[in-house]
Amino acid sequence: MTTQMLNDRDVLIQATYPRFEDQGSGRLMLLAASAQIFKTPAAGGADPAPITLTALPLNLPPDDIAFGIVGGTLTGAGNVRTLAYAAMTAPTATVTATVTYQGVAYTATQLIAKVADGSAGPRGSQALYIYGAAWSDAAADAATTGANQLGDTVTISNNGVFALTKTWNGAAWVPPGVVLDGSMLVTGSVSAAAINTNNLTIRAADGTLILGAGGKLASTYIQSVAADKIVTPNLAALSANIGMLRTAATGGRVEISDNVIKLYDPFNNLRMKIGDQTL
Repeated sequence: MTTQMLNDRDVLIQATYPRFEDQGSGRLMLLAASAQIFKTPAAGGADPAPITLTALPLNLPPDDIAFGIVGGTLTGAGNVRTLAYAAMTAPTATVTATVTYQGVAYTATQLIAKVADGSAGPRGSQALYIYGAAWSDAAADAATTGANQLGDTVTISNNGVFALTKTWNGAAWVPPGVVLDGSMLVTGSVSAAAINTNNLTIRAADGTLILGAGGKLASTYIQSVAADKIVTPNLAALSANIGMLRTAATGGRVEISDNVIKLYDPFNNLRMKIGDQTL
């Protein structure tokens, strides 16, 4: 037979919560959440619904927990609270659980957020190779996945005589071409049998247009030259088919008017006339 001896201190300790002689350390408040994110699918709804939050006091009284929230409304009782998706009034909500013991507040915090799935974006461009003896827009359309995307490139080839590559520019299949960074070109390194200069423009260092495709050379960029060359004192009149050219050395002149060219000597004698079949 075993006899257990108890004294007043043993009885006091057994009746005290928590039953630890050293109450000065090891106290902690925890707040567990069943999820930290409400996920909203593109089709609607929310997952999960709702989120459950449980306060876990360690070495603290369990029956005096104060819950708080910023950004929503909690429901529940005891050490458990729930947060519904519809009860969140902001993209994020901060939930706290607090126990005050012996004048000290022990608090745990959980952050809950709402996130939404975005809709799927367009696929990236594709480079495809298909068999054929001639180019076909319909065959190229059929080769791509879904709707054509800007930059899709299709090569149709019969592995022998025919091969052609085109790219989708957003509206049609066109030859791809090549865009080069000008800094990649070395001076004097570009040569070709023919260069297409459609829409070519020539500009001054400050960006002023000198000559553009389909336009005229700006008069300010035509200079008078030496005495044995022709000067153009009235270029505006010349461009309107009425003008005069003088030679600096002789004082003779060339007159242009009504599609007729007249050449005079220094003594004002007509030496040549072109435009009315008279020379």
